[in-house]
Amino acid sequence: ARTTSARAGGHSKGSGGNRPRRLQILATVSSSSSLASFNAVFDEVVTVPRVTDVASLTRLLTDGCASSGLVIDEPESMAQLTIDRLGSVGSKTALKWAERAVSMSKFNSEGVAAGQQTARSERDTTQLACLKQLLPTHRSKC
Repeated sequence: ARTTSARAGGHSKGSGGNRPRRLQILATVSSSSSLASFNAVFDEVVTVPRVTDVASLTRLLTDGCASSGLVIDEPESMAQLTIDRLGSVGSKTALKWAERAVSMSKFNSEGVAAGQQTARSERDTTQLACLKQLLPTHRSKC
């Protein structure tokens, strides 16, 4: 049986004294007020700037959503709409809005397929149309 013991201020070692063990913790926050407490707890704090241009947001939506298995039909159009509405957006917030739009679109289109609505034209089920409904209509800090 192997046991592991933790030592304050140092690396943990297994009972055989083999390799040192490290615990790495990654955490994210959206509010700058929470960031101050992170500086006291973590050795390194990386601040990710807000996304302000369509090309960067398109890449974030494409890469970020693909890694979670989410398929975005029109990432560039969604990025353009988001920047037009918000001006700039945090990475986590942008991914959250995209995820909600994809989910809403899927839910709406399944309702159309199941005959819960009389015609698709009554409710636009595209991801972009859903994002238009979800995003604030004025520039705000999201």
